[in-house]
Amino acid sequence: MSRMLTHGIALDKLLIGIIAVSVASTAIWNYQIRNSEIWVNPLLDSQAEERIKFALDDIKYHMILAGYDYGDKDKNYAVVSGHKSDIIMIRHGGVNVEYRVDENDNLVRRTESVDKVIAENINSIRSLHTGKNAVALTISRAPYRHERDNEIETMSKSYSIIVELDNLL
Repeated sequence: MSRMLTHGIALDKLLIGIIAVSVASTAIWNYQIRNSEIWVNPLLDSQAEERIKFALDDIKYHMILAGYDYGDKDKNYAVVSGHKSDIIMIRHGGVNVEYRVDENDNLVRRTESVDKVIAENINSIRSLHTGKNAVALTISRAPYRHERDNEIETMSKSYSIIVELDNLL
């Protein structure tokens, strides 16, 4: 019996060895992760897309309200074309709403002199008359840019919506 104890490994020494190896491997893994490239959070891209979809729905909502306002139809919807982006101005029920891209690349909604950022990282907002009573609105944004040279880089993404109203234009 004493011969078996002298040739075997004690259980506590085996457990200490396993713990030491796991601590060392965890430290090495964390070092590699922290010093490697930052991993992209896929939720950030989907949140940005949701904000742009909300912005398009918000513009459409105000355009629909402007279409029901039978006052000065020519003043209910106006677009100031810019080099980089348009400024879209909508008026309905005595409320003035303006959409523009500011110098920090944020899509800003101005309602009665109160600015609110509704989307970030926006390149431009454009309005195009596609017919007598139809307008195509397009928001373009610059997505996450990759740091490695060998990755395919998306330069921009565009999101569009077409609004058709009989009384808008």
